[in-house]
This record gives sequence, C-alpha cells and structure tokens, in this order.
Amino acid sequence: MSLRYGILGLLNYGSMTGYDISKYFRESVGYFWNAQQSQIYRELTALEKDGLVEYELVIQSDKPNKKLYRINEVGRENLNGWLYDFNIDDFFITRNALLLKLFFSSQIPVNRTIEMLSKYKERCEAAARELALHTGDLSDYQNLVEDDSESLYWKMTAARGLADYQASARWAGECINILRKRGEQDD
Repeated sequence: MSLRYGILGLLNYGSMTGYDISKYFRESVGYFWNAQQSQIYRELTALEKDGLVEYELVIQSDKPNKKLYRINEVGRENLNGWLYDFNIDDFFITRNALLLKLFFSSQIPVNRTIEMLSKYKERCEAAARELALHTGDLSDYQNLVEDDSESLYWKMTAARGLADYQASARWAGECINILRKRGEQDD
C-alpha cells in the first residue's frame, strides 16, 4: 500500500510521466523502497481509477504519446491523511530474504554462506558509496520543489540509508569472520 503514497508524494512535487516517476523513485527512495516500473504503472492506473490523480495525454509526433500525471486535491488529502496517520508497529514490519536464508544456512556448506554474505557486504558497501555521493548533490530533486526545506528531509532519509548500509556491511563482515573461525575449527 505504501507504493501508492510514494507515487502520490512524488506527484505532489509536480506533474510527471510514469517513466519520470520510476526514475525519481529509483534515484531517491529506491534505497529503502523498491518498485518495478510495471508496479508503478499498475499503481498509477489504480490511483487514476480511485480519483486521486489525473493525467493529460501529451501527443508527440516523433514518439509514442505519453500520459503526464498530476496529483489532484483528493489525492493530496489522501497523501496528507497517510502522513498524519502513523502506527509505529507498521515501521517494524520486516521481510528480509537474506536473514531468512541465513537462519536456515546450517543446511548448506559454510563456504556458500560466506560467499552469500560476502556478496551482500560488497553490495552494501557499494550502495553506501553511491548514496554518499548522491546525498551531497540534490539539485535534480531541488528543482522539483518550491520549498528549499524539502532537502532537509531528504538528507535525513539518506543519512539513515547510509547508516543502514554501513551497519549492514559491518554486520556481514562480523558474520563472515564468525563463519571462517567455525570453518577453521571444523577442519
């Protein structure tokens, strides 16, 4: 259900095509909320059907026509209702495939688990580096909004993402060390 509000939140900054939404989604909130382009288009259709967004059909002679979506007043009220209504328990709902696999990994050779954790650690480190780079320059997103204070919230969100990636990389490294020691003991 939160994908709906992520889309409404982006459209609250200004009109966008589905492609634009997908791009901004990936480049801004994508480190903590993944959405495939097909999911975004499905959700846009549902939002339009529910009367929360409208679109203008832009006729193009050299390319396929495109829909330029915008949030309407009902959509804005819906977004604000979601922002005001928070249940802390919702923030602690977790589904983590890595942890589920790790939990049952005693069933496979230790070196395979180390390989999985190593790849995860590398990906976390790369994501942390990328996020640190993008956090410094928010100019692409700043152009979408009139209020400069928006970047304060974006920076706080990015700081949390950076901390999460760094902590996850450290944790994976610790797990790898534990498993390597265990492997040495088993030899």
